[in-house]
Amino acid sequence: MNRKNTFAFLPVFAILFGIAQAAGAAIPNHFTTTDGDSDVINWNIAGQKLNDGWYFGVYDYGADPSLGLNLLFGSGTSLAAEFEVTQPIGTYWEIAVSSGDFTGNTLNIGNSDDFSFYFWDGSSYITDFTITYWGADAYNFASAGGNIMGDDLNPVPLTSSAILFFSGFAGLMAFGSRKKIRK
Repeated sequence: MNRKNTFAFLPVFAILFGIAQAAGAAIPNHFTTTDGDSDVINWNIAGQKLNDGWYFGVYDYGADPSLGLNLLFGSGTSLAAEFEVTQPIGTYWEIAVSSGDFTGNTLNIGNSDDFSFYFWDGSSYITDFTITYWGADAYNFASAGGNIMGDDLNPVPLTSSAILFFSGFAGLMAFGSRKKIRK
């Protein structure tokens, strides 16, 4: 391969690497718990907390949010809720609300302990919102319905970002080894 063709392939690999980095930089709405239980708090940031009439809940990642489990209601009656993620029956994971407005409710999330969050405004489930990292294992979830703080959460990287990253890296490695063989 001559020098001209070599420089033609470098931008392709650089673009793949850049896309992978950008995709990995975003925090996906896809979590596991760090210690078996997690907390969500009706967080008041600049006067904005969960609006009256809104719900904040959790659902099985990849499933329908309407089959999820409410954790907080925006009425001011509860400031926080805690939920536990356990595997009580065989291979099936379960989320159980252990404190808050909806204590005692449970949700079967199947063979994986991955879960996502939603806001509900009384007519639709909102799963596309801003997630901000607050340090350690805490995250802020913000939408038009307010701000919720979540704790003891571990984000699961998106598979697509990993695939893009490793394909770009493998291409660079193959390119480098091919160059050594020609020498």
